[in-house]
Parts: sequence; C-alpha cells; structure tokens
Amino acid sequence: MQKIIDADTRYHWIDCQSQKSFFQEVNSVLRQSYPRFLIEDLIDFPEWRDLHSLYPEFQFGLVETASQKMVAQGSCLPIPWDCSLEELPNTGCDWILTTGLQGKENNTQPTILGGVSLTIIPEYQGRGLSKYLLDYMQELARSCQFPALILAVRPTLKHLYPLTPIVRYIQWKNEAGLMFDPWLRFNLKYGAKLIGICDRSTEIIEPISYWEKTTQMHFPETGKYIIPGGIIPLEIDRKTNQGYYIEPNIWISYPTA
Repeated sequence: MQKIIDADTRYHWIDCQSQKSFFQEVNSVLRQSYPRFLIEDLIDFPEWRDLHSLYPEFQFGLVETASQKMVAQGSCLPIPWDCSLEELPNTGCDWILTTGLQGKENNTQPTILGGVSLTIIPEYQGRGLSKYLLDYMQELARSCQFPALILAVRPTLKHLYPLTPIVRYIQWKNEAGLMFDPWLRFNLKYGAKLIGICDRSTEIIEPISYWEKTTQMHFPETGKYIIPGGIIPLEIDRKTNQGYYIEPNIWISYPTA
C-alpha cells in the first residue's frame, strides 16, 4: 500500500506486507526513540512478532521519500471490548496487545481498535508527523467500522519527574493553562478524550543483569533507583535478583464517527 499524505510527496506510507525488511526497520525506529530497557523488553516479547504476522495490515511505517528511510511507525490491532471506555482496565499497552491477540486466537469479534505503538524518530519530531500517524490509525478504525481508537499514552516529559505520582503530573498546567505534558496536550487538542490512568500499562520484571545491561547502571543494594528514561523509579530486589518496573500510562480515546 502506498498512500501520499495530503499530496505531500516528501513522505509515503508502507505497511508490513509491502516490504521484506519492514519488521527490522520498525524495530530500528523504536530503538532510536525509547529507552533501551523499554524497547528490548517489547522486541523480545513473542507477541510483538505475532502482531506483525497475524495483523500485518495494521502495522505501518512512514518513509521519507528522498532518503527512503522509515522515520515513523504505528502499530495497532482490533480488540474485543464490550464495556464502556470508562471501564478500560488498569493495564494499558500490555493489555491491548495480549487481549487483541487472544481475541484473534479465540475468534472473538473485535469491537474497537487499540494502538500499541506510535513512534517518530527523534530528529523528525516536531515536524507535524504525529497527526499523520493518528489520522492513519483513525482511518483504519473507520474502515473496520469501529466506533473508537484507544491508546495508552506515555507522557513525553514524565521521565524528567520520575518521583512525581502520575495522578499529580497530569494535573499540571503550563503558562497558558493547558496540560503541561506536550504529548498529552497535543492529543487533547487534536480531539482525544482523556479517560484516566492505567497504573500497570507496561510491566517489566527482569533479572538485575538485564537492568544493568540496559541502563548502564549498577544496583548494589535493594531499593528504588531513578533510571535514564524511566518515568517511575526501578525497584531492585537483591534477594530475588529481580528488578521491577511497572509503568503507568494514560488512557485516551478518539471517536471515529
């Protein structure tokens, strides 16, 4: 599939079915854009590869035409959800992925579209590409006649304030009286509805060696540690040789009608 954005020939779309190297390029976009501890866990997740093999039409990339480089990507999948959006669970990204794949396995009729990832590499951020990715996801939802697109959003600047509870963070305002976090602010301005906090959106429980490798830090004793890119502290338990990182995100939804 090739689709030009608003007749802007600087970029074009590709999907999982149109390019053999798609999966590797998507992983490269993610590695450039997120903390290593977060992305290595996702990429190693068997469900991440299953998502691309079972739902290739819902995985897409934005390619710069001149360089033929993938500069942004989006991943989503249909999920079954018969309750109101206000009742979405306290889990987020992990729940979207596992619920969608379980629904596929059980042949359960999906009812909404869930976004798993929406990513722009750092040097292309601030160029207005976010709205193209969101438009693409919403169009996918409309094409399936789903009433809504849901996303568990990772606040852009929360990593600068890892000790601040997210329930307080999302109440912060900027000088104009708008939401402090730029990514949340953008989504609300673009028409999203803020549903609430999902406290256990991404759970990463790995041996201490994993955390030392992915953060380039040492954890000599049990306790909480602020790690690069983490929006909450990492909890280390030397007795069990485990590090626990349970990241909260924010549920938002886009109506498609």
